[in-house]
Amino acid sequence: MRIAIYNENCTSAGSRAWQVEREDDWQNGDVTVYEGTEAELLQQALDMERFHPNAGGTDAYCRKAARTIREAL
Repeated sequence: MRIAIYNENCTSAGSRAWQVEREDDWQNGDVTVYEGTEAELLQQALDMERFHPNAGGTDAYCRKAARTIREAL
């Protein structure tokens, strides 16, 4: 499963990038692509919510991106 989420510097930061996914534009510079099984993505979302040091970004962005991943599952 792949999920594209707008990067922190975008107006829609942390939101799902539906257009990018529909256009199959996974190399788009405005998004981060999260890929893995449902279990792997869920674990990544949990780590981001806890603001794992390797998640990058700010607390608010990480929480929003984590919520977006969980909603996609």
